[in-house]
Formats: sequence, structure tokens, C-alpha cells
Amino acid sequence: MNLKKQKYSFVREALKVLIESTGFAKTYVFESEGASTTSAGQHYTFALEDCDVCIFLIDNSDGVPPGVQKEIDTAKKHGIKSLFYFCDQASKTETPLQKSLKGAKYAKSKTIHDFKDLIKSGAQDLINDLITIYKNYCKGRLTWYEESLTEKSTEISNIEISLYSDSIAQKDVLTNIDCCVEYFTKLILELSYDKVKKTGNIDKLCVAFLPVLFEGTTVNEESLRSLLLEIEKHQTSKHFTVTKSGMRPSRNIIPEIKKLV
Repeated sequence: MNLKKQKYSFVREALKVLIESTGFAKTYVFESEGASTTSAGQHYTFALEDCDVCIFLIDNSDGVPPGVQKEIDTAKKHGIKSLFYFCDQASKTETPLQKSLKGAKYAKSKTIHDFKDLIKSGAQDLINDLITIYKNYCKGRLTWYEESLTEKSTEISNIEISLYSDSIAQKDVLTNIDCCVEYFTKLILELSYDKVKKTGNIDKLCVAFLPVLFEGTTVNEESLRSLLLEIEKHQTSKHFTVTKSGMRPSRNIIPEIKKLV
């Protein structure tokens, strides 16, 4: 393996270890995969299409090879969120790709000055991004659109669905969540948030239930009943029926964010 390929392989493997050590994601690194009956091109293309987030590492001195450009095009085609890093250690000249990503409407890229710094930046920024998205979701700032996939599905065409709705819970419920924020800060960053000022009954009950979802602890049925009773106060009967059916005491679900890289 030549030195150019070796430096990328080293950084990718180190990123894989760091990201997977958080327990929040599983990564795909082509070099780490076993043998397959599919072609090499199909192997990483199919894996790329199944990813939730891609991390692109660009050394300005190497530019953007055709293979990497194809991966970038695939990510754009399938609407896959991407983190872009550019290293100017050997060359300060920006690549055309880096220039094209500038502007308020594009996701923020990052320039680093030592190729090894990609390891720390890539893992930390991914976790920070997950926290930022979660916080914005809690603030009611994120929405998504459900569009008809076929002409027959006209009944759901052009329906805007909000990830946050007053009919599901009032806004004050999702602004008083310091206990939950502290839990995620300690779980992900191993830091103390130490700013529990805005909280409430549902925040305190939720934080007691979070270890069931993210750490695999046993469900406490009494705590679950208390949480459901509190949620019922804030939701319409129709929404609460859905909530209750998805929070049965017998279910112990550990969610996993799959294949982020």
C-alpha cells in the first residue's frame, strides 16, 4: 500500500473505532469488510446508499479523485447527509468542491491543518451534530415533508408533517428539558451539563426512562405508568392512544442508529 492510501486507511480505521465506541452508530469502512460475491464497486455503492450520514475526507494536495466524486454524487442523489473535511496541510489551494460548498444554503464544511486531526474532528463533530439535531427537534425547529411516491397516493400528496406539533404536546413541555439534556451530555460527551434550571414533571419522568432506551436497563413498570399518566395530560386522546400502544411495559427496545459512515 502506498503512503497516500495508507494515510486515508489509518484515519478511516481510527474514526471507525472512535465512532463505534460511543454506541450510537455503526460504521462502514470498505477496507474493514470481508469477502463478498458482489463487485467492489457494488459493495461500497450499496453500502453508501444505505448510510444515514457520510464523512468525506479530502486532502487538498490530492484533490477529489473520480471515485470520491462518484460517492459524493451518489450521496447527493439519495439525499444522504454529509460531513466534509478539507486538509490544507500540504496545499492551501482550495479544491473546486470546497469552493462549491460555500454559502449560507450549504452545510458547513471544515478545514483542518493536520491530516491526523481528521480523526478527532470527524468523531466529535458527528456526535455534536446528533446532539444539535436533537436539541433543534426539541425546540420545534425541524420539519419534514411527506410526499406521494406514486400517482395513486394522492391522498397524502403534498402533506407537510411537522416533527413537533402543538396537538401532540404543548411547547412548554419541550422547552423545560434540562434533565434530559444533562443525561445526553453525560452519556455522549461524558461531561456535566450542570444547568438544570428549566424542568418539569415530564422531563424528570422521561430522564428516568431514558436508560431503558439507550442503556438497555430493565423497564420499571411503575415508572412507565407514571410517565404515561403524565403524557396523557399533554396529548389529545387520539395521540395518546398511539403513544400508549408504543410504550408497552413488556417491550425493552434499544434503538440503534445504523451505518452512519
